[in-house]
Amino acid sequence: MAFVGAAGVQRGQAARSRNEVVICRAEDAPSGGAQTPVLRTRREVLSAAAALLAAAGVSAAAPAAFAQDAAVAPPPPPPVEYKFDFRLTGDYKADATAVLGNMRSVTGMARGTPGMADNVAGTRKSMNEFVAQYRRNGKVSGSVSFSTLYTAINTLSGHFQSYGNSYPVPEKRRKRLNAQYVEIEKALARGR
Repeated sequence: MAFVGAAGVQRGQAARSRNEVVICRAEDAPSGGAQTPVLRTRREVLSAAAALLAAAGVSAAAPAAFAQDAAVAPPPPPPVEYKFDFRLTGDYKADATAVLGNMRSVTGMARGTPGMADNVAGTRKSMNEFVAQYRRNGKVSGSVSFSTLYTAINTLSGHFQSYGNSYPVPEKRRKRLNAQYVEIEKALARGR
């Protein structure tokens, strides 16, 4: 039988460092019953405890195995077919709506979505072409929808430039982009 205590607690023995504990083993005690304290580090104590548990056949995952109401992971969602149109027509409202739809689809993609890298690359190309075509158009560049869309394009393009075409948009950035998408749709509906 072993007694484990914090350093300095058993028999007034002080430890040499914070990481040491005092272990008094009954088998090391003299015949009078007094226990001899032994200094051990926490790592040694925890390693010995893990070895004892492993020898007894108990693992760290054992409590989960005994749970009666263990949650079963839901099946993965079915693959989603994304339809992308990467061509610009020259009509601002139609092009903005198409680019916005592509951006919304790419923003919602999860890690491991089939064809994600290709769709992101196509969307990035359409975003660059959209900005190149309409940035210099005085009638369009001053509109609310264009300035908000331009901000969203910069955010999404910057994300994929930094993290690559296969890394999904993080939740915090996705929420901000979705809020911008709603503003853009409202502005486009009002003709602004």
